[in-house]
Amino acid sequence: MTKEKKQELTLRITQANKTELVEILYEMVLCYLDDAAQAHAKEDRPAFREAIRKTRGCFTELLSSLNYEYELANCFSQLYLFCVKELAL
Repeated sequence: MTKEKKQELTLRITQANKTELVEILYEMVLCYLDDAAQAHAKEDRPAFREAIRKTRGCFTELLSSLNYEYELANCFSQLYLFCVKELAL
């Protein structure tokens, strides 16, 4: 993730409500997965591992933000856990 993108996301996070924070986390997942793909293409293993670690961190945060008062949260929980397991190194 570029320095400019990090600054943009930081600014958005400071001004976001709960729903917007979830949206930003999804955007971060996509950015980190892109970083991982680029590192993999360059065969840069440390950068790849770091990008995957950050992606998993985003999914962990998404898991912790679920409101289990709603049935849909269980579906999202299973999806997020699947993604975390798939990203295991």
